[in-house]
Amino acid sequence: MLEYASPAIIPSKCGKYQVFISSLLRTKQLSPNILKFEDDSDISEEIVSELNKIA
Repeated sequence: MLEYASPAIIPSKCGKYQVFISSLLRTKQLSPNILKFEDDSDISEEIVSELNKIA
């Protein structure tokens, strides 16, 4: 099994802004059991829904 930890919010290329990695939402939709928090807890549908509204 391959594990890759990455922050969901990163600095923009210019360094002036914080940007959200929106591929998290698509991956969660396609493979809901793959993405988890760093502590291995699930990302709830409530959080995903809120992120979709913001995005």
